[in-house]
Amino acid sequence: MSSQPAPEADIRWRVCCAPAETTPLTAAESARLRRFVEQRSQAWGRRICEFLGLSGPYEVSVVVRPGSDMSVTRDRHVEVGATAETVSAALAHELVHALAGPSASPVFREGLAVFVDSRLRLAGDVWPFYDLTPHRWTQMFVEDATFEPLATLLARRRIEPTPEEGISLATRLYLEAGSLVGFLVDDNGLDAFWPMYRSATLPAGFDAEPLQRVWLRQLGGAVTADEWRRREAAAARLVDDGRHGFSPAGAGRPRSEDR
Repeated sequence: MSSQPAPEADIRWRVCCAPAETTPLTAAESARLRRFVEQRSQAWGRRICEFLGLSGPYEVSVVVRPGSDMSVTRDRHVEVGATAETVSAALAHELVHALAGPSASPVFREGLAVFVDSRLRLAGDVWPFYDLTPHRWTQMFVEDATFEPLATLLARRRIEPTPEEGISLATRLYLEAGSLVGFLVDDNGLDAFWPMYRSATLPAGFDAEPLQRVWLRQLGGAVTADEWRRREAAAARLVDDGRHGFSPAGAGRPRSEDR
């Protein structure tokens, strides 16, 4: 991804395990969880830095919160919820935030994490979203008329769900943002992308509408029947696992009269 190979990143880690929010862990269980997260942080942090051309030095603290399903990163401090289903996916996502640093826009910030998640697949298939690329998800949103125009997306101050919007919209916005960042990195290279990321600016000479036209032409064309089936399977798997993502009503392909 980088124009020059990056040296191995200089990262110093501090990992600890907070008291469990639900069923208390034994001292041995807490130590095993801490070691698991520490090993993943070290290995995945190197992969992320290599992929993004980052070298540090960084000091990153990771607090593991057993039983919580909430994860957050502030500067280089990560708090990761550690449920059996989500700890790996949450950790991989939050480490991108910690290592990439701040952006002036939540769209660029979350989009970069989704882009790295989808390309490196560090957490494997914990989340079924990446059975399809963010580009293909975005093409689906275009075809089922749920795509959020780029100007509207960039104007958002946050892309986390609100009670009125619900998790389905937030998931779409994350995947759209990941597609946008992937397009910007692939089209401009990382060296040109980082100033855009820091200041939330678009490539020189582009406003949102013309850039959107160029971006959408890179998504790979019309969605296939197999891809619609894979979307439905991903939504069903999230519902079956009791995790959020797409509501059942938003899981299928557009009705034939809408396509």
